[in-house]
Order: sequence, then C-alpha cells, then structure tokens
Amino acid sequence: MGFYRIRNLVLLQLGNRFKLAKKGIVAVSLTVVLSFVGLLAMTGVFIGLLLVFKSFFYIPLTRNFLFFLVVLIQFLNIIALMSSMITSLYGSKDNPILLSMPAEGSEVFYSKLIVAYINEFIKSLYITLPLMLGFGILCGLNIWFFVASAILTFI
Repeated sequence: MGFYRIRNLVLLQLGNRFKLAKKGIVAVSLTVVLSFVGLLAMTGVFIGLLLVFKSFFYIPLTRNFLFFLVVLIQFLNIIALMSSMITSLYGSKDNPILLSMPAEGSEVFYSKLIVAYINEFIKSLYITLPLMLGFGILCGLNIWFFVASAILTFI
C-alpha cells in the first residue's frame, strides 16, 4: 500500500479547496478573516443559546451540561459522517475514475475515509470550538479552559 498513492487520491478528491499556492494573498487572507468572523459569529450564537438555557429553562451551566452537549454533538457528527460515507462510497460519481487509476481498491477506500474525516472535522470545528468558547466566557473560566478546548477540538 503506497502512502503517496493515497495522498494523491485524497488530493484529487479534495480538488482545489486547499490549493493555497494558486490563490492570491488577498484571497487567502480574506478566507482566513471570514473563517475567523464565522467562528466569532457562531460563538455569539452559542452564548445566546446558553443564556436562553440558563435564564429561561433554569438549566445550570455546569460541566455535566457541557459534557451532555459535547456528547450530543459528537453523536450527531457520527450520524452525519455515516450518511456522508455511504454517499461517498456508493453514490459518488468519482468512483469509476478513482478505481480506474493505478491504485488498489483498499487505497481508494482509505482515501475516501480520509476525505470524509477532513470534511467532518471542518464541520465540527465550527460547532464544537464556538460552543466551548461560549461556555467558557459565560462561566468565567480561566485561560487554561480555552487552551484545553482548542487542543481537544483538534484531537
């Protein structure tokens, strides 16, 4: 099994989404700024939702509540990943192209898994990290919570 063949298959499936060298510095900067603004907006949305839970429903913002929300998000991510994997493995239009390349079927399968993981990670990043940031801001937690949240989001 060749690492380089799997890498090439992954890059073929991802397309031009991550080719920053071909984009100008303005486009890359704009993408980074808009991503950061999107994370801040989602953090604001989660702060609002957590305030609604705290004020109107009288649900205390404890670590058990945060644990429940994280487990719920992970459960929903697993369901979304299974759905996208079934679509990617059986209904994708690029399967005949990828399988006709000089690669084994297992390498195509592994590349599909990697692409699905990258896509779900990016989706999860815009939900999990703002939730943790909003929770930390509302509860007045120290800086180590935010550092640990960022590290755990990327693991």
